[in-house]
Amino acid sequence: MRPRDGAPVSTPLLWEELVSGLSPGDFTIKGVRDRLDRVGDLWGGVLGPGVEIEKTLSALQTLWAEESAARKGG
Repeated sequence: MRPRDGAPVSTPLLWEELVSGLSPGDFTIKGVRDRLDRVGDLWGGVLGPGVEIEKTLSALQTLWAEESAARKGG
């Protein structure tokens, strides 16, 4: 954590919030809770159940092996 005057915080924004004059100082530790109550959890749609990493890695390894074999001619 790097303390800054006003204690600005990182937060996802709505497109409608990207207006001229927007400043990191508009989003502070004191106001972020009220903002969450007002706009909701903007990470909600992004941070879902995720993927099964073992299944994904297995699929990638299979593709890699197939591509390697094809490049070697067999």
